[in-house]
Amino acid sequence: MELLAFIYGAVVWTSRSKIVSHITLLHRFSPFRLDGNSESIVITVADPHRNGLRTRVGNWYHAALLDEFEFEAGYATPLILPAEASDAEGIPDVKRFFMRVRELNQEATANWNEDYTDEEWGKIFEFAGTTNA
Repeated sequence: MELLAFIYGAVVWTSRSKIVSHITLLHRFSPFRLDGNSESIVITVADPHRNGLRTRVGNWYHAALLDEFEFEAGYATPLILPAEASDAEGIPDVKRFFMRVRELNQEATANWNEDYTDEEWGKIFEFAGTTNA
């Protein structure tokens, strides 16, 4: 559910800013999340109470992570994302959003769970952190 919250949150925040999101699903699972820009990479896990690690350009670890990420991304599946997402209606928005993601990415989402309860959709919405922005 954290991955779905991340995807939903990224598109909602993108629709509110000038940032353009590109989300690629790797074929190999890792509990680590990598976020970065031209200056650094931040490595975190899903638990917000755990510390992360930041590596800067010029550091050997940064170069190694970037090489591995680029290699994996070469074999990964980029998601086609809806142009915009809204969180005005909460759970109904999340459901509509993922229905559209599945339509746009039928092969990549074929094994995704479709049977979430409203409570689970609510957790995805809450974890995305898009309200009160």
